[in-house]
Amino acid sequence: MGIELQGLGKTFQTSDLTVEALRDISVNVSDSEFVSIIGPSGCGKSTLLRLVSGLIPPTQGGVSIDGVPVHGPAGNIGFVFQAPTLLKWRTVFKNVMFPYEVLASQKRTVMSRQEYENRAELLLEMVGIEDFRDAYPKQLSGGMQQRVSICRALLHDPTLLLMDEPFGALDEFTRERMNEELMRIWRETQKTVLFVTHHIPEAVFLSDRILVLSARPGRILGEIVVDLPRPRTAEMRDSVAFLEQVVITRRMIGKADGGGNSKESP
Repeated sequence: MGIELQGLGKTFQTSDLTVEALRDISVNVSDSEFVSIIGPSGCGKSTLLRLVSGLIPPTQGGVSIDGVPVHGPAGNIGFVFQAPTLLKWRTVFKNVMFPYEVLASQKRTVMSRQEYENRAELLLEMVGIEDFRDAYPKQLSGGMQQRVSICRALLHDPTLLLMDEPFGALDEFTRERMNEELMRIWRETQKTVLFVTHHIPEAVFLSDRILVLSARPGRILGEIVVDLPRPRTAEMRDSVAFLEQVVITRRMIGKADGGGNSKESP
């Protein structure tokens, strides 16, 4: 699924405050490409994902997916948020099945319930938590909860996966394991992925390209092509080539920040 952003901008207006979150974002993302978005706090990274998803409208410019303009939430997009946001009264399996219920209520399902249930079982097996299908969120670790969240986002087989700092709350060890798990899922499903993170080594490990946004209003300061072979391995993190990519990205982030400490944008 290809994405095209043309002159994209977003300004939030309240009765006493105007905040320009993004300005003149123009970029293309190719089918099955993994692109990370990184930049200083407050530069509009999360806002950019919400614009691509159609959850909020742009103030300027537009978003097209496979040549079709985005004017609202689309069914071919999966969204993984910073927190798992699982329903605590539902089991793991029922949390994963929740998108089916939403689609069924809107008469937008493309498969039978049994086919969705079969897919949910396969997804849980793919991320290694099939034995916890009847557990509740409070019985899971943070990393396991985020795996459930990823399964839920993939249930309806979206061609575009948007991920907004999904591993930000995890400890470093769990985060690295989740990065490896996400790489495996991406290889097996070949989704197009837009991934927001503040974590530079994570962006380098996962991405084909890294887009660096400036301080607010966020603009594309530059892009970095991650010239590392795939599949990426845990051992690669200690290689000279990997560390060089981290340094290049960190230097560009330093230019983007400009020494400022902006507050997070809406």
